[in-house]
Amino acid sequence: LQILKEIERQKVITADSTNRPAYQKSLQEHFSDAKRNEAIILALEDGYTQARIAEHLGVSRSLVSKIVKSVYSTSDP
Repeated sequence: LQILKEIERQKVITADSTNRPAYQKSLQEHFSDAKRNEAIILALEDGYTQARIAEHLGVSRSLVSKIVKSVYSTSDP
């Protein structure tokens, strides 16, 4: 179990070439005190996949995808 925790904290290289821990927070921490949609975005930014977030929440991956699209979509006037 300790080995798995260490693996979760390993550094990764992100798209902007910066090193950071693979996961800053666990999914439990992300969803403990935040609104669901905001927590989904924060978890994605932290490196979790939509599938893993959906599994944690007990919802479909397509629902997570729709939430992400709604947050990032901009309405055209």
